[in-house]
Amino acid sequence: MSFAIVSGMEPSARHHLCEAQMLELLTGRGLAEPDEVTYEPNSVILRWQGPKLAVIVDLDPVPGVVYDQPATPSPPTGSAPGTPSAAMRERAASSASRRRS
Repeated sequence: MSFAIVSGMEPSARHHLCEAQMLELLTGRGLAEPDEVTYEPNSVILRWQGPKLAVIVDLDPVPGVVYDQPATPSPPTGSAPGTPSAAMRERAASSASRRRS
């Protein structure tokens, strides 16, 4: 299993507990462990690459705790954040012009 820490944050004890409980649930039922575990401020995301499956567990907010940033959805695998590069725009235009011909 590989792990990724996102948003520049260290996972809390709640994140680790949630992950441990999910792994126990999965292995206790003979299911495969996830290939990747991602931590967001208010959630733990478990992903499997083979069947392209993800489980997102939202954590209940802790009273009195102010989170630095809200959780944001991860971009789909293979997508890049921001605007397309010039090369990507050129390929899209070229592809569109070939379809019109």
